[in-house]
Amino acid sequence: MLNSRICQIEGLLIDSEIKAIFVEQIKDLFKTNIPEVDLIFDFLYFRQRIAKDKPLPGQELQNIQFCTQLGEALGKREKLLYLLIIVLGRYIYNRIMLYLEVKQPNIYKKIKKLEFLFQLLRFGYSLKFIAKGQMVNTLELFLIGFQIKQIKENQTRELDFELLNRTLIWGVINKLFQSLLFSSSYLMSYCKQLFFMTSFLGTLQGENENGACFVCNSAIKTMITRVEPCKHTFCYYCSKTKIDKCPQCNQQIDQFIY
Repeated sequence: MLNSRICQIEGLLIDSEIKAIFVEQIKDLFKTNIPEVDLIFDFLYFRQRIAKDKPLPGQELQNIQFCTQLGEALGKREKLLYLLIIVLGRYIYNRIMLYLEVKQPNIYKKIKKLEFLFQLLRFGYSLKFIAKGQMVNTLELFLIGFQIKQIKENQTRELDFELLNRTLIWGVINKLFQSLLFSSSYLMSYCKQLFFMTSFLGTLQGENENGACFVCNSAIKTMITRVEPCKHTFCYYCSKTKIDKCPQCNQQIDQFIY
């Protein structure tokens, strides 16, 4: 059974939120608002996650990934359309709108009205998604042939958006620092220790207690939780799959240690 509508929406929202945060930081740093900044991030996003046919970060935590409308892996057609419409198309549109806003304000206002009509179409499609839930919740992705499926069919994840957002953002920053400091073992060690201070966010832990999570099989546990007295550890939400018994050994749980 496909993950709930909430999982699908939050998976896509988390990914867009992370991208938006980095784009805004770059724009603030260089005091610029040119569309090329968005283009660079959109292309990197496409290259790392769409071209290689891997789930996006938020989708991965919610156990969902993009596929074709037939449920198959993304083909060359879908990837090319994503590159042309979502990446290049969005850049060209933003660049044209910046030009028209200054040079042709009347045309700019007319196009903005048409944009409002498109937003109404997107809203109507969102209502259809809420009613059925068996598709991506953005009109553009649906039009180029994208669907959503579970990464692991026997596993579902429905995690709190705010927790996942914080986890992913700090996790991405951690990996960014590691990639920048890979040549210095001392700085790498210091960087890891710094982020261990916020290990309650889960994915920041370099050492994984007792291996992979028994429930979701993730090598990186999200908000590590230990159950007593058996001392098995899981992702926080995975530990709640059996409220009174340990998901791994079925022993009665006395308390949760966070």
